[in-house]
Amino acid sequence: MKYFLLILLAGSLPVLASIPTADGYVLPFSRKNYPLQELVKDYAEALKINVSWGQSFKHEKQGMDLFIHEKTPFKEYSSLIKTILDGRSYALMQSGNIYWISNARDIRYMATPFYGTDLPPNDESYGLSIIILKYPVASEISRNLRPFLSRWGRVIDFADGRTLALVEKGETTTQMHETIKFMDTEKVFKALLDRPARDDSEVNDPTNERIVELELKNKILEKKLMEQNGPVTGGMIK
Repeated sequence: MKYFLLILLAGSLPVLASIPTADGYVLPFSRKNYPLQELVKDYAEALKINVSWGQSFKHEKQGMDLFIHEKTPFKEYSSLIKTILDGRSYALMQSGNIYWISNARDIRYMATPFYGTDLPPNDESYGLSIIILKYPVASEISRNLRPFLSRWGRVIDFADGRTLALVEKGETTTQMHETIKFMDTEKVFKALLDRPARDDSEVNDPTNERIVELELKNKILEKKLMEQNGPVTGGMIK
């Protein structure tokens, strides 16, 4: 009976690891000059997951100060880790039970988790969502969304005019979803129909292209002359 009680008490104590945990929570702790690699290793140990990374992350040496002042659920702590990694231009990727650290700039060329028409988790992890519109305004919406996406996010509109593919952080996708609903209206669709057709004749005028080409050649020649003889003046080369 005495041994049984000891086992029960041990089971209720925090896990003695680099990050103190108990019952699905990270307990208060603090670390100064916490190396990023150690942060991820301790995170993986606390959540019992396997994480791998490449050479670029291996050479990451800059540390940070981390203070957890209250008991925090694993889900919230995971969100914090993803935010820290994002601040260093890294992303924590997941495929099933496999996790790895990737450069955020490579997100556009990787297979991110696919959520279909559902929204991804509202955090810093990336995912692919398909958004079906009520009106055929996909091209207009995608064009207006691009300035508001995160640095490595991407939005693509399909030829049917009603479908968008959004590769983005879950947090940004959630915000953009409300913006998309605001723009996916009959009023916007009618405005597109009433918009006069753009005259591309001037934009595609070969004369304009020739002028730009000549100006470029002139600038190059001026630079070469200045390097050889000092400043010179001159007109456009014909």
